[in-house]
This record gives sequence, C-alpha cells and structure tokens, in this order.
Amino acid sequence: MIKALYEAEGGTSVLLRVYAVLLVAIGAVLVYGGGSLILLGGSFYYLLAGAAVLVSGVLLWRGSRRGAQLYGLMLVATLLWALWESGFNGWALVPRVVAPAVLGLWLLAPWSRRAYGAKPIARSWWIGGAAALVALFGYGALTANRFETGSPVTAAGAAVADEWRSWGNSPGGTRYSPADQINTGNVAKLAVAWTYATNATPKPGGAAALAFETVPLKIENRLYICTPQNVIASLDAVSGKQIWRHDPEVNDQGLAFANCRGVAYYKAPDAAPGSACAERVYTTTIDARVIALDALTGKPCQ
Repeated sequence: MIKALYEAEGGTSVLLRVYAVLLVAIGAVLVYGGGSLILLGGSFYYLLAGAAVLVSGVLLWRGSRRGAQLYGLMLVATLLWALWESGFNGWALVPRVVAPAVLGLWLLAPWSRRAYGAKPIARSWWIGGAAALVALFGYGALTANRFETGSPVTAAGAAVADEWRSWGNSPGGTRYSPADQINTGNVAKLAVAWTYATNATPKPGGAAALAFETVPLKIENRLYICTPQNVIASLDAVSGKQIWRHDPEVNDQGLAFANCRGVAYYKAPDAAPGSACAERVYTTTIDARVIALDALTGKPCQ
C-alpha cells in the first residue's frame, strides 16, 4: 500500500489523499444525517451509503484499491435504490445519482488508479461510458420538457378560470390563468385595491433574513398566503380583510434565512358540506413539520 502511494507520479498520491479526506468528510455527514433520518422513521440508505463512503475514504488514504472497489459497489447500490424508489423519472434520479457518480469519476482517472495500484482502464471502456452518458442525456432531453396541454377542466384540483388552486395553478404547473378581466387594454389603469401587513419580523436568535416569496392561492373568494416563518393567513380576496390566521410558532433558531413559497389546497370529494376539514390547507414548516388546517376556519385538522 505505502509503495503504491510513494510511486505515484507528480504528486498524485497527495491528490488521492486529499480526495480520501473529502470522502471521509462526506461520509461522516451522511452517517450523521442518515442516523437522524432513521430516528424520524426515514430511509436507511443514507446511513449505509455514508458508512460505505467513509470507509472507502479511509482505505484510499491507506492506498488500498479496496477503497475504490467499495465506492463502486456503493454506486451500484445507489443506482438500484434510486431506480426502485423513483423508477425512470429523470428529474427524481438526478439528485440521487449524479453527485456520487461525478465524485466517483476521479477514481477512474489514470493518475488515481496508479496511486492506489490499479491498472489504467482500457480505451474501449471510456468510449462505452461516453456513449452511455450521451444516451442518458439524450433521454433526459427528450423527457424533460413535457408540458400540460388542452383546455382547463373543473375536476377537483384542476385549473379553474377565476381561481388559482396550486402553486403553478394547474397540476402540470402551467402558471397560466385563463381569466380575462385584466388584459392589454386595461392593465395600465390598474390601481391598488387593498394591502395586507404580515408583520413578519426576525426573532431574537432566529433567521435574520426573511424571504417573502409566497404564491397566494385563490379558492372562490379566499386567498391563502404564508409568511417566511410559516404563519398562514386566509384573506377575503375582495376586501383584503383577514378571515383567519394560524401561527405554528416555528423554531428558526440558528437559521440563516427563512422562507415559505406557498401552501397547498385540498378538497375531499366525498365530504359533507361544512364538515370539519372537508377543505384543507397544507404547509411544511422550516422546522420540519407538516401541518393541515381547516381551510374555512384555520383550525388544525386531526
């Protein structure tokens, strides 16, 4: 092992050790985060992958090719896990596969393989790998730009002419409204109808930067918004008067910034009119909670 490190050309052994330290650091973060996720009832993948990456870094520091082999096994397991969890959804596969795959390319470079005592990879393998990447990106280009087509429908959750029920308006995220009361002929004559003050201010020791980026939802004559600290408010769309307000009292201590980009709306199709939580507003908070509120009263749902 030591011989392989010292016989590397042009200081490559130093680069390999820097790479090994990077793997150990990434592995340690994954182990910690993965353990925390398991305590919350989440996936075991991140803990196992983190342990593999950490041990791989230790072995590579010692000049052992077993470190590269272990990392390769982790990549194969990651791909299988990603396909099992997300199928062939390109957007879902990218955050699960691309980062560890790109990080692993360093181990295939000739200088790295010499440093841990492995033979260079044959040119045919490089050509095959390049062809596979081209095919992968080609598939992504063909499947990434899929847009919703057709006229809006009035089914539950779909786009409605004078409402805005989802963050992107329609389930496909068109961000287009067919409402036509405002048009190129009268837009210049618009004036402020009303304003509403959220009174969002930084808390002592909490997030100093509050980013107000909420996309209001409009359901009938009600607007639903959220503040950076996840305070949800229901407003009368005509007058701007507050109907109800719910403060989940989030814990933002130590955070650099706080943000809420909007809430989600759901109407139970078979619920009796006026029953509790027949219409709901959902939000996720910056301290890792999911909250459901009665859309008419603002009271938490059971």
